[in-house]
Amino acid sequence: MPHPLPLGGELASIRQAAELDLTALAWSLAASAQAFYELHGLYDEGVSTHQVALAACRRTGDGLGEAVLLRNLADLWTSRSGADLQDKLDAAEAALALFRRFGKRRGEADALWMCGDVHRVRGLHGPASRLLAEALTVAVGDGHELGECHALTGMAIVSWEQGRPEVTRELAERCAALAGRLGYPRDMSVALTLLGFADPARQESMLRTALTVARDAGDPVQELYTLARLGMHYVTVDRARARGLLDTALARSRADGLLFGEALASWGLGELELADGQPRAAVDHLDRAIRLLGDRRFTYLRARALTALGSAHVRLDPPAAIAAWTGARALFDQIDNRPAVAEVDALLAAPA
Repeated sequence: MPHPLPLGGELASIRQAAELDLTALAWSLAASAQAFYELHGLYDEGVSTHQVALAACRRTGDGLGEAVLLRNLADLWTSRSGADLQDKLDAAEAALALFRRFGKRRGEADALWMCGDVHRVRGLHGPASRLLAEALTVAVGDGHELGECHALTGMAIVSWEQGRPEVTRELAERCAALAGRLGYPRDMSVALTLLGFADPARQESMLRTALTVARDAGDPVQELYTLARLGMHYVTVDRARARGLLDTALARSRADGLLFGEALASWGLGELELADGQPRAAVDHLDRAIRLLGDRRFTYLRARALTALGSAHVRLDPPAAIAAWTGARALFDQIDNRPAVAEVDALLAAPA
């Protein structure tokens, strides 16, 4: 998406419009650049412009502008370094109430999807599934195809995290078809990644294509995440290639302040050191990944990293291995991933 103004000029224009009570102009300027901010990881800049316009909307009583800005802020807070999930949920729920008041079904679908995403990240997969299903129903009913794509993606991630790859494949295929027709490369890249997860025989080709799509679109954030995912895939088939990709993903994530990318790369390097017979190095990487993921976020990913951490500890510190696997089991149980619970139970039954 082309960016309408240089960043400094845009903020100045929004402030001027807000000061003159040209509220519709202020919020439309901020909203028009939201995709650019998100695409390029410019979260602080995006939040600043949106908050200036949001204050104007609240001062002048522009409820629709407030709803749009709150929805966009919820989206910007998804990956912003240090952002609190509660901020995203508060913004999304406030946007949902306003969109419903104004009868804006497309905005309602977007806000429902964002609320569902927060619950999914927190490991509350029951509420997440209900909200995402409602988002899909609203989006389809209003012909909001991008909203339909987002809801399908969210549902596909939930099904994958619950150990249901067949459902993941079906939902991701529907999303990929929509994203291809609509011309939304990030959604296509995410859908291809999910298809790779759900089909091990095609995982490498799907991830490589997802990476190409992100690169061709000039989407550095999605490119980094996919690079780390591809590196993790190569851990079991080509460890030299895995190390190169994961080292690159780690360095670039740190340079760009992408904590989630750094967590993915650290987790992958932990798996790689474990495969190379270096459990102490594996523990260091996995511990860092778990710290970066946080205590109440990314429940499925933390459970997977804890499972690997237990395997790294098993010959170094058996009690620590038991603790890691027990923690992983509790998290898998929380999100109702029965196959993963059984996998960890087998590790706990024979840790030596």
